[in-house]
Amino acid sequence: MNISQLTVENLSAHKTVPLATLLESPKLSGSSYEVEITFTDETITSRLGTSEGQMILGSFEASVLMGTIGIRRHSVVKKNHKCFI
Repeated sequence: MNISQLTVENLSAHKTVPLATLLESPKLSGSSYEVEITFTDETITSRLGTSEGQMILGSFEASVLMGTIGIRRHSVVKKNHKCFI
């Protein structure tokens, strides 16, 4: 298993995995398949953590994306040593 930060090169896989998860286990997410399927490539790319303080990591098995986790730093100055998963 290899874990690395997702980039634009992973866009196709990053679109597929969450949608499949929403179909198989909709209660595991705060969103829905019907909402997520409408997102454009630009919207999904903006989630890949191109800004400081956030990123999405992907777990790869033989170059196949198996899962993801998002990390975002707290925006409040006195709490920005903490992050959300």
